[in-house]
Amino acid sequence: MKKTLFFTLLVIAITSIIVVLTIVPRQDQPEPETFIPENPQWHLPDGVKARIGKGVVKMMQYSPDGNVLAVVSSIGIWLYDAHSGETKSFLPVHSTQITGIAFTPDSQTLASGNREGSIQLWDVPTGTYKQSFIKERMWSISSLAFIDNGQTLVSAADFHTLGFWDVTTGKLEKSLTQGYSRDNTVFSTDGKTLASGSYGRIIRLWDVQSGEQRKSVIEHENIVSSFLFSPDGKTLVTVVSDSSIHLWDVATLKHKHTIREDWNWDSKPAFSPDGTILAHPNKDNTVRFWDVATGTLKQTITGHTSPVKIVAFSPDGKTLASWSKHGPLHLWDVATGKQKHTISGHTTEFTTVLLSSDGKTLAIQKGKEDKTIHLWNATTGEYKKTLIGHKKEIRDASFNPDGTILATASADKTIRLWNVATGEHKKTVKGHRKLASTLALNPDGGTLASMSGEGIICLWDVDTGKRKKVLKAYTGGLYKTAFSPDGKTLVSQNWNGTFQLWDVATGKQKKTGIISGAETIHNDLTKLSPDFQTVATVLPKLKGIPRPYIQIGLWDVATGEQEHTLIGHTDSILSISFSPDGSRLASSANETTVRMWDVTTGEQKQTFALQDLPNPRNTVGDVAFSPDGSILVCSMWEGPIYLWDAFTTERKKILIGHAKQIVSMSFSADNRTFASESKDGTVLVWDISSISETTDDTP
Repeated sequence: MKKTLFFTLLVIAITSIIVVLTIVPRQDQPEPETFIPENPQWHLPDGVKARIGKGVVKMMQYSPDGNVLAVVSSIGIWLYDAHSGETKSFLPVHSTQITGIAFTPDSQTLASGNREGSIQLWDVPTGTYKQSFIKERMWSISSLAFIDNGQTLVSAADFHTLGFWDVTTGKLEKSLTQGYSRDNTVFSTDGKTLASGSYGRIIRLWDVQSGEQRKSVIEHENIVSSFLFSPDGKTLVTVVSDSSIHLWDVATLKHKHTIREDWNWDSKPAFSPDGTILAHPNKDNTVRFWDVATGTLKQTITGHTSPVKIVAFSPDGKTLASWSKHGPLHLWDVATGKQKHTISGHTTEFTTVLLSSDGKTLAIQKGKEDKTIHLWNATTGEYKKTLIGHKKEIRDASFNPDGTILATASADKTIRLWNVATGEHKKTVKGHRKLASTLALNPDGGTLASMSGEGIICLWDVDTGKRKKVLKAYTGGLYKTAFSPDGKTLVSQNWNGTFQLWDVATGKQKKTGIISGAETIHNDLTKLSPDFQTVATVLPKLKGIPRPYIQIGLWDVATGEQEHTLIGHTDSILSISFSPDGSRLASSANETTVRMWDVTTGEQKQTFALQDLPNPRNTVGDVAFSPDGSILVCSMWEGPIYLWDAFTTERKKILIGHAKQIVSMSFSADNRTFASESKDGTVLVWDISSISETTDDTP
């Protein structure tokens, strides 16, 4: 009886503990980060159907009334409701990098300045453009401030110039030229004092109205990465490269405190409105609050999953906005340290961007460590689904030909098949001993090839998820794999520059050791033609070549012999691409031309001139053909994309929309949609069907 009672009580106790653990939330565990589907399609560039992503965050500032949060990104300025986090408007500002912003005291106007010296004024309630201030030979704006109750805008620019602008008329009232540094300048909150950095170690203070320098300076032994004034202008904070933060009395320039932090070099601190707290981002994905009076730690904000780069306090001091490298922008309750809202869309990069063959769906992986894939409508830019299931980061993804199924390979050693329409997980494929790094689906969508780190290629039946064949490929490491157009042959490219061909039906090797042309090769500059007949590789430094990577070798797959050497480029070749039928090869180099070659004869057929460059120093990027071979595209490192008629060399369009380097480009199979991914943190979906019908000369 006693034993029965004892065991009964034991079961009840264990059950109670389990129930309590289930119900009580874990306070020390941050909420999982999600990619919230909020992406307004405002001010889209000409020819763009949809934009995914809002750009990389550069700086952010609250309006004086605390109702608006202005976030400067790599593509413009986003205005958010500071309380709800909802997007109010998007300001498509300067074509070049924004280097400074400032609100008028009444919060009704926002000024933005860029690195070319242009200043623009925007109406905050409506999000509309008001006017521009441009001075002849005005150099990069480094800082902006309103004085005289918002009637005058003061701009600090390169080459030691202070400009005083009448906000009503837009005229330059006064210009002062002094000897402050061109590298970094910060205005005090009232706009009356300017701090400037010099030679990386010295900080000078200036009277804005007179342009005169204070006699004393602040000098550090190490490089100063950033500095800022407290709201009352009485304290200056300097962040130094030796992982120290220093607080200085502005009136006496005496040192007050030193704070030791493991901070990020490119992160910046922020003062609370009352000047009592200094918030600083750290390498451990946290934000720490320091007491300005004592220099002691007060609180730590946790919840980010990557290093925090930028922080800003609301004017009432109750909310902190913070943005981390790979995550959304967070709004935190300062008193409790709890998250209030999340603003989605801003990111530094998308590691995977795939356009389905029908051009209807974009599959996007947000960061290198992302375990999920996000599906978006490529026509409207609307969020569709998030595919959740992998336990570790996703390494590759691939659509089937009709765009109905997406396969994902993960570091958790599994492959998952997803229904694109519903986001439903169809099945999990297991079998690799090491992670699967590359995927390819054959043209009929029935067979999936996966490549793993141990040099193994597995062929899987898509319908059943069962393994059909195991191909023991190059054990020194595989680079990528692809199916032939008829789906009967599989090619594997190895890290040593060789290719292997496999019979898909039997799993037997058809040919081995197709040498790409040199002992030292660049895998990104080695391509197999779509018809599997020719290998092209950019040649490194070889005997008789004056410079490396300026010539291209063509190799016959059947014989393994070199057939042609393509000579014509005078600078380093950056990209090569075969036409869909394998008869032509396009190549771009660090020049102002793109060249087209006849694969059969090795002769140069055409030259495509990169004329009317917005920046003549802009570097050429990748080249690619449309699926039908009629259009040739070339990206530029600063954003523009050139479209030509691939047969006549007639320039069709220059696509302007990205602010930074294009990292990937893809066409839909029907030739109607084109997706471009950029380092500016956005993906643009272009309507190629309408763009290709006109030229730059079309009215």
